[in-house]
Amino acid sequence: MSIRDSWDPLDMRHMRNQRCHDRARVESLWTAAREGTHVPSSDELLAGMPFFKDSLREDMLRFARDLNHRVSFETEHPEPLQFLKVLQASLGEPDVGILRSLDTALVNAWEQGWINEVRADRLRCRIYMAHLGDPDAADAIGHDVLRAAYSQDWHLRGRPDDLVWLALGWMGLASTRSRFCNLGPGQAIPSMAPVGDRVASIAYELELRVGRAVVEAHWSDRRGLSEQPSHREAD
Repeated sequence: MSIRDSWDPLDMRHMRNQRCHDRARVESLWTAAREGTHVPSSDELLAGMPFFKDSLREDMLRFARDLNHRVSFETEHPEPLQFLKVLQASLGEPDVGILRSLDTALVNAWEQGWINEVRADRLRCRIYMAHLGDPDAADAIGHDVLRAAYSQDWHLRGRPDDLVWLALGWMGLASTRSRFCNLGPGQAIPSMAPVGDRVASIAYELELRVGRAVVEAHWSDRRGLSEQPSHREAD
């Protein structure tokens, strides 16, 4: 049986309905995050969801309180508890150095068995550092998003290419920062826009360029077909 014979339009309709439902749900969560009624997970922030109350500072403060409560509950060892509490108390003043130290402390605490899971916490620290302008973190976030785009169930999601453009936006931001060791042509692109807006702008520009190339290729193929002689003319 061929692929065409096995194709089920009802199944495809179900997938389209599922994507629409998923997109509506995500949009409602975006609104709730901005309004402060939903605390985005690290994975949701990675996918582009706004920070809690649409504020990096508010999100960091909420993260510090939650992490402090969780670490206090999970371990009674004084070493990580004291260090993490000091770092968490400093999170109210966003600083890449503090976040990098917190990331190191989380890895150490996990390796020593003092806390159970640190992936989401480390990802959140990386997202914060990227939004604070660290080019290495921005590049790493680009790879994280690209991996998420590759592994997601694209047929059950809203637009399967959203994460692809977001990943390229983060990588593009990192490559245009003067601190990033980029040996390709071009120069650093200064911008006063917030990091999130800059990433969205780069992603949109890349998507627009690829879209134009696809349209041009489509019309070029159609023109090539129309210029081919018909069988009647050949005879």
